[in-house]
Amino acid sequence: ASATAASATPGSRAATTPPSVATSSSAAAAAVAEAAPTHPTAAAWATASASGACAAPEEGGASAATARSRGPPIAASAPTAAAAAVAAEAKGASTSSYALVILGGHAELTQVLVESATSGGCFVSAAAHAKLRGCHVRSAAMHGVLVSGRAHVELEHSHVHQTKSAAIEARGRAVTSLHCCRIHHSARSGVFATAFAELSAEFCNIIACTF
Repeated sequence: ASATAASATPGSRAATTPPSVATSSSAAAAAVAEAAPTHPTAAAWATASASGACAAPEEGGASAATARSRGPPIAASAPTAAAAAVAAEAKGASTSSYALVILGGHAELTQVLVESATSGGCFVSAAAHAKLRGCHVRSAAMHGVLVSGRAHVELEHSHVHQTKSAAIEARGRAVTSLHCCRIHHSARSGVFATAFAELSAEFCNIIACTF
């Protein structure tokens, strides 16, 4: 075949390639075609998009899964124990928590309104020290002010009323003092002390409370 092609045009170079060279070139072309990335057609992209499994091909023929694995994972991980504890605390806050909680250090509040229709007003415990001046604690589903542990609480010129439990209650070895306060309309005691707690009141009005 090569001899016939060479003699077809006298005085010119052969236009055909030797069989061995043609075979090797065809094999190389087939290998390149097999290794080259295949891009889906527009119809295929439309079908994939409709089924929710569409992912754009990356440069160099990398698959979508490989491209996603290059960076940090984006999928949300399982909730941690700390997150679960926060969620549980938030869930139970409406029945067992207080609007204001002081468990340590020194706190001083002046002319602060504390109101909680689903829980208690103020809870001071451990060895915390708190002073409330001119504060208004009202509409509490539990105690107005509950003091426990070895906490020290002072209320001056404050108003506590409309509570479902005792308006002011001291427990444990807590020390609580009231000066010029108004305490009224509690569904339980106006002022209540138990265990080894110390509670003192001066120049106060305590009225319309039940036990």
